[in-house]
Parts: sequence; structure tokens; C-alpha cells
Amino acid sequence: MSGVKAIKSPTVDRAPPKTRAAVSNGTRLHPEGEVDGRTVAARRFKDLVGEFSAGFEHPSVAEQALIRSAATLIVESEKLQARAIAGEQIDHEQLTRLANSAVRTLGQLGLKRGREVEAKPHQGLAEIISRHGGGP
Repeated sequence: MSGVKAIKSPTVDRAPPKTRAAVSNGTRLHPEGEVDGRTVAARRFKDLVGEFSAGFEHPSVAEQALIRSAATLIVESEKLQARAIAGEQIDHEQLTRLANSAVRTLGQLGLKRGREVEAKPHQGLAEIISRHGGGP
């Protein structure tokens, strides 16, 4: 096999921003013409993408895709939650699937579910009463 040469993969140069898709160069969150960014859901989506992106200095294309997926899952979950609160019948399994998928997607990004809460020492009833001027 001495006559076989290793094939090197070509390096990929980034195209100038004007020749790249709007999503690729960061000027849009979705392909042009498909989303009206003025809707409540679109504004919420954009807010979530901004919040999730804040943890990355320069998110990769894969991270950007995961961020958009997580934001979409959460927006859809919130829509179902609003319908449930309004008393409408919803698919609870779908709500659970959306929530679980969002948690997994955020986990892939390394984002935590919530902030750690510092435990406060337990106050006894006598301590609370004495602080408020009551007592025996």
C-alpha cells in the first residue's frame, strides 16, 4: 500500500456575510420571510435565544441550533400552559414531552435547570415571636 496517499480534507473558508444565509451570518433567527418577528411568540422566542446565548462568547453553529430548538420547545410549552390555565383541554403528554425535551436540550448546552438556592437556617417560633415584640 505504499502507493496510496492520504487524502486531506479541504479547509472551508467562510464566505463573505453578504453571500451567506441570513441565519448563518446572524442577522435573522429563521430563514427570511418565514417568521413575523412582531408576534408575542416571536418576541418571546427572541428573548429566550438571547438569554440562552448569553452563556456563550461565540456559540458554534451546533450550539446556535440547540439554542433555537430549546427556545422553540419552551415557547410551545408556554402556549400549552396558557391554554391549560385558561381552562382548555390540552394534551398533558405533549406538555410533558415538550418540557422534557427542553430540559434535555438545555442540558446538552450545559445550561442548568435553575439556580442553586442558599439554605437559610431554620427559625424557631420563639425567635420569631421575640423579634416581633411578642412573648409570654
